[in-house]
Amino acid sequence: MTISFHMSVNLTQPAPLWQQLTPELLVGSSASGACSCPEGLGMGQTPPAPSGWKSIATQPLLIVVGLTGSGKSTTIAALTEHGCNFTLLPNRRVLTDQLIVPAMAKANGGQVSSTCRIERLKYARQYRQQFAGGMAHILAQLMVKETGSLLVFDGLRGEDEVNYAAKALPKAKFILLEASFQVRLLRLLTRNDAFDKIAFSSLDKAKAEVDTEAFSSFASLGIPEASDIFTLAEERQLLALARQGMFSWQDLQSKLKIVVSERYNYDPVATRSALLALASDRTLAIDTTEHTPQQVAHLVIAQIQDRADLLQGRHDPSNAY
Repeated sequence: MTISFHMSVNLTQPAPLWQQLTPELLVGSSASGACSCPEGLGMGQTPPAPSGWKSIATQPLLIVVGLTGSGKSTTIAALTEHGCNFTLLPNRRVLTDQLIVPAMAKANGGQVSSTCRIERLKYARQYRQQFAGGMAHILAQLMVKETGSLLVFDGLRGEDEVNYAAKALPKAKFILLEASFQVRLLRLLTRNDAFDKIAFSSLDKAKAEVDTEAFSSFASLGIPEASDIFTLAEERQLLALARQGMFSWQDLQSKLKIVVSERYNYDPVATRSALLALASDRTLAIDTTEHTPQQVAHLVIAQIQDRADLLQGRHDPSNAY
């Protein structure tokens, strides 16, 4: 069963406490800063569960952790193809659109601008500063109707988020998907996802139109900090691929900005260390450059064998809302 995210006008609980995301999913309104919490209910805490609903903290949950291009969507697709029965929760992108971006844009007194990925990272960082745990803060507040299947969430990022989730969601298991910066960048450059857009300044556009020989380094693309996370050999290889026409200079520049910005918002090394320190018995780290999607799916299934009964039967797309 896949739960598609949409806003329902038929709230089953008073709006000040709960926001209904789907017929089977609620979130505490404090997750979006939409209410002033009643006395005794601090900001960031979940209000009492409505009748007939259960906190996600009490349910079997698999959380996929990883940066852009690490293989999260591919892994979930492989699990589906393998015949696993699970309920896919609204993903990070959807929850950011519906909860984080509007709340932070309103707090800033500006218009909602969620199309630029760099701007979205800024909103996410601001939300994380206001609500410890960021996306994990939202995830921990979800209430679900019993589905009889494993809940799967795509996904969390960064040390703060996994720290919060490891403590707030004791029944959750974590799949940490990893890949090198270069591999993730190349995946980003070839997946043609309309979501991977950033706002260019006129200077950026002008630079993308000049003689390609002028681009001899990441610094010449206006991103000198990229050299801190890519080796010189990787840098030269990526520039050479652009010269060969494998992708445009503007695409390389924009996707490079995304990868670099994510790195400085969500340190993958710190993320791994935090998960292994707090939930080593609940965490499986997989390098997706060393395994096929099918192999990754097998590793994930082996990790959650204690919940095998929840994975029986085929994942049925016809049950989607």
